[in-house]
Amino acid sequence: MGACVAILFLLIIILAAGVFYFLFYDTSMVEKKYCTTPISNPISGRYIKFSSLSTGQTIACNDIEVYVYNDVDTLSDNIANSNTITTSSVYGTMTPNNLKDKNINTSFITGNNTPGGEWIQLDLGKNYTISHIIYNNNTSINTYLINGTILTIQDNDKKVVYTSLPFKDPTGSSAILSVSSPAPSQYKMYIIHPPYTTPIGHLPT
Repeated sequence: MGACVAILFLLIIILAAGVFYFLFYDTSMVEKKYCTTPISNPISGRYIKFSSLSTGQTIACNDIEVYVYNDVDTLSDNIANSNTITTSSVYGTMTPNNLKDKNINTSFITGNNTPGGEWIQLDLGKNYTISHIIYNNNTSINTYLINGTILTIQDNDKKVVYTSLPFKDPTGSSAILSVSSPAPSQYKMYIIHPPYTTPIGHLPT
């Protein structure tokens, strides 16, 4: 009898581990759980801002995508491309429009001399109930430029309504890895699902 109970208990643990993996680590299930199902306490905001919190740190990004709820159960297309984007500084001749051109092969890099840190801000024009935000990382540069960057969301009155945990590359501990191995030097993208504060790092495919 004791052996049967032990086996049953082991099977329950294995099943629970499998459910946790598919809900939180597998890319397709992450999309299904967080991106298409409205949550009970969604974040509404207008200004999407990525900030490095220390002077001297550059932000490099290829594209930003923002998805919002049209109504209770449908999502918009990416609305980032139709809105205004501003940055703390610009490296060389790059244009901030590369961040919203829906082309992950074009890139943008800030400078690194802005007092208090560099930032990228997208103005959605009004408050939206936000489903998820995708940060397409610049993985062509052999440095971890995303490390320490945070995402904040502000409402129409510039009140901060959401702050993420710092972004980390696979050597850090503040990003959930979407698949288990192998870990690259950088994540290809991060998906952020407010009000959840941990960015989800996705491996190159």
